[in-house]
Amino acid sequence: MAHLLLRWRGRKAPHIFSMCLCGLVLIACIFPTVLGSDGLGGLLLTLALLGKVGVSASFGIIYLWTAEQVPTSMRQIVLGVAALASRVGSALGPLIVNLSDFVETSLGNALPLVLYGVCSLAAGLAASQMPETAGRTLPETLREGDELMKLQGLLEVKDDDAADAEYQQLTTLRSDK
Repeated sequence: MAHLLLRWRGRKAPHIFSMCLCGLVLIACIFPTVLGSDGLGGLLLTLALLGKVGVSASFGIIYLWTAEQVPTSMRQIVLGVAALASRVGSALGPLIVNLSDFVETSLGNALPLVLYGVCSLAAGLAASQMPETAGRTLPETLREGDELMKLQGLLEVKDDDAADAEYQQLTTLRSDK
C-alpha cells in the first residue's frame, strides 16, 4: 500500500494520511473498550490492526522522506539519530502499555491506545509543515538543503552575501583553534 501511494502521491501526503489514519483509529478504540461488550472484541481488533497498518506504512515512508530532505553531507548522521529516536520509542512502548494498570476503570484499558493515537495524529499534522521531495534532486550541500526548505516557506534564509560572510567567519574561527 505504501509503495503504491508513494508512486502515486509523492512522500508527504501518504505519510500524513498513514499517521492520521493510525491516530484516528487508535483514538476510536476508546469506544469499544469503554462500552466493554464481548461482541465488540472484533471491532477493537479491527481498529487496532488498522492503526498498525497506518504506523507501519508511515515507518517505511519516513526513512525515505527523511533521507531526501537532508543534504548528503549530513544524511547518515540524521538517519542515525532518527533510528535512535525510533528505538527509544520502542523501548518506552511496554511502559506506556502498563499505564492501564494504574487506571482501574475501563478507560484505563484504552489509555495506551488513545495515547499512541494522539501522538500519531500530532505527528501527522506536524508533517504537513515539511517539504514534498518527490521528483526533486537530492540536496548535496547545506545551502541546497536550505533552498529546499525556503521553497516551501519553511525557512528564512539570509541573502547570499551575508551567509557567505558568516560562513567565512565560522571557518576562520575553527582554523584559529
